[in-house]
Amino acid sequence: MLATYRFVVNGDYWRTERKRYERQRPFALRRNIMPVLALLSLAFGFFMLWLQDNESASNLAPKVLGIAFLITFLLETLRVVTNLRIQKRLSKATSETLCTLSEEGVSIQQEIAQTKLAWSYYLRAVRYADGLLLMRGMTRLWLPDSALDGATPKEATDLVQSKTKLRHVA
Repeated sequence: MLATYRFVVNGDYWRTERKRYERQRPFALRRNIMPVLALLSLAFGFFMLWLQDNESASNLAPKVLGIAFLITFLLETLRVVTNLRIQKRLSKATSETLCTLSEEGVSIQQEIAQTKLAWSYYLRAVRYADGLLLMRGMTRLWLPDSALDGATPKEATDLVQSKTKLRHVA
């Protein structure tokens, strides 16, 4: 059985792919909670530095803890800025993509490259109401049902489920 997807990879595609990926992650690891944790870390770091007494050597712990939380804030800020720059760069690029799912694996064909991957490459998949997300670590492939050509979403889901560990997200 073959399931063919034809879609345009552009800013909307990347935004949707990122939303679907974030939705399947544990709440504490989602991208939208990390800046909040960074701000709390910054506030706690300043509070710990405010508590410390310069005269006493026994108050070294609040100083070290405050500096650690400030470093955490800086690293999280760097991560957020880097992600924003990557998203901005990706949203400018546009390419037509043809992705074919078969018993042998996944074939991705774009204007500049063609890739064939065995099913063992994608360790897991997530089924959403509007498509499939194939994943291996941070490598992801979003396959929207609206782009499906020559098969039904159920057939594509059955194929993916027979080849990977599939999870359903409402």
